[in-house]
Amino acid sequence: MTRDGGRLHSWAAMLKSKAPHPLGRVLLVLITILASASAVDKKCMESGGITRCWLVHVGSAAPTSKSPLVVILHGYTATASREFLRDGWAGKADSEGFIAVWAEGTSQLEEANDPFTSWNAGGGCCGGSDEKGIDDVAFLKAVVACSLSDGRVDPARVYLGGHSNGCAMAQRLAVEAPQMVAGVGCVAWYLLGQPKDLTIAEPVPLMEIHGTTDRVIPYEESNVAGKIQSPGALENAARWAGLNGCGGAANVTQVAATSSALGYQVHKYSPCSGGAEVQLVTIEEGNHSPMGDDQVVPSPADWAWGFVSRFSKPGGGAGVAAAAG
Repeated sequence: MTRDGGRLHSWAAMLKSKAPHPLGRVLLVLITILASASAVDKKCMESGGITRCWLVHVGSAAPTSKSPLVVILHGYTATASREFLRDGWAGKADSEGFIAVWAEGTSQLEEANDPFTSWNAGGGCCGGSDEKGIDDVAFLKAVVACSLSDGRVDPARVYLGGHSNGCAMAQRLAVEAPQMVAGVGCVAWYLLGQPKDLTIAEPVPLMEIHGTTDRVIPYEESNVAGKIQSPGALENAARWAGLNGCGGAANVTQVAATSSALGYQVHKYSPCSGGAEVQLVTIEEGNHSPMGDDQVVPSPADWAWGFVSRFSKPGGGAGVAAAAG
């Protein structure tokens, strides 16, 4: 059962009480400014014995039925409200006509050594959610099920986005509930901790966006925080190509930098089983957080939506509700 938590003003009050430092005050002001322009509801439910919450924004051009749904997952130490402010998905929902959801990880878990907000994305990632074995897959499936319950969402067009820890979590959800996910478009991390012989029940189109100068989650293979084996962007894309049954090597397109925009490459694997596709967007000299960087053109939200919106589940998404439940 869910509980509506009011409009975004409730989140502003929460930030005010929990974040008295300057950043908290800045976020409070920004939330107050944006609340009147972008109606955002807060919803909560019990999941795994913990109260879990998420934000919902119905795009101004979203239809009253058969609306696409994008579930966006924040990075480690971030929050749903922070992601809403900076990732560009709210404006994209308004202009393209879909429903956007920003889900919240867990933090301040009892007896956990790490107090920061995180997702249990597997492979030792990340923080208290990993320490305590939080079932974030179950929570996110429940968020999708709740979103489907009023009949407004098109079950064939449920997509995932996210940043860093959230990008890794989106990929975990995609391999564990592929029948539910029509596509993933996320930024700055990989599929973690899965067995080498992993297979998935059906293909899931995937785009991962990554900067070559990312010092938090390196573009190359690395060991993050001394314990998380991180495969690197090229290897991650190749693995997804294998999972999705893509044939042949990637086709690489290069776009040169200009005086106002960073250059980038697109590694594209296609054709794949079931009409899927895998893309790696490599931003040359891009950092860990390209959202809001006016030299990253297109923006990550533009890239991700342009990719995932091309795909839908066959049969009108008839199996999505069962997968989400």
